[in-house]
Amino acid sequence: MSRFFLDLPIRPLYAYIMDFAWSHETTKIAFEISLTFLVVVLLNGFLRSLIKVPKRIDSKQAQTYIMIVRNTITAVLYTTGFYVVFSLLNINLTPLLTSASIIGIAIGIGARPLIEDLLTGVFLISQKSIGIGDYVKIDEAEGVVETFGMRALTIRTETGATYIIPNSQIKKVLNYSRHRANVIVQIPVKVDEPVEKVMTAIETALVHLKKDPALQPILYPGSVVNGISDFKTEGMLTIQVTIITSPSKREEVARKFRYLVKTEFEKKKLVFK
Repeated sequence: MSRFFLDLPIRPLYAYIMDFAWSHETTKIAFEISLTFLVVVLLNGFLRSLIKVPKRIDSKQAQTYIMIVRNTITAVLYTTGFYVVFSLLNINLTPLLTSASIIGIAIGIGARPLIEDLLTGVFLISQKSIGIGDYVKIDEAEGVVETFGMRALTIRTETGATYIIPNSQIKKVLNYSRHRANVIVQIPVKVDEPVEKVMTAIETALVHLKKDPALQPILYPGSVVNGISDFKTEGMLTIQVTIITSPSKREEVARKFRYLVKTEFEKKKLVFK
């Protein structure tokens, strides 16, 4: 049985480890290996720093392409570095790469998901379906796309949770960043409150919302107080307001508007139902 393992393609590495002894040649090899990794790390950082998005075409899609190019450079450099290290150790990779059993295992276990991830990634990028910074929903994951590579993408939710989703598992994408969102706010008011006074308070709250410096970049033209949307038998009427904003900020905008409405109602001594 032991003779069987010695005859496997890994024997050069096994023999090297068994015969290992600290010597001048060993020190030289260790220095060359360290120098190889140092060059790879420095060259990787230098090349990645050179690849930047030009200001004139700074967009989410451009950032996505740049990230993929950077990741590709890193993969190529480190693969080359490991190949050089194996060469320094006199490890012949040819038997490992040409072994039918190893190739069969690689194809059966890893190659198919890898190919599916790569193909799906290419499709999503070519179709411009997703970009870095987009607010998306994929299955139960909803949030901002932080990274997008050829194999997987990362989504950061509002709670801070991170979802890492392989590209091949992306079957349906809801991309909220490619259009504007209508936030519908229903305000319940006692039916015996002066309607003109109520409408004025709500319109004033909407004006204050539009003037908020922190929200102005994500508020779009068209926000309006629609008016009375419903009467209830319990002595209540409902005022509807439509606010047009960024999809990823719809909850934040709605909370701020409700706060402003409450403030105006308190000033005018109006009562919610």
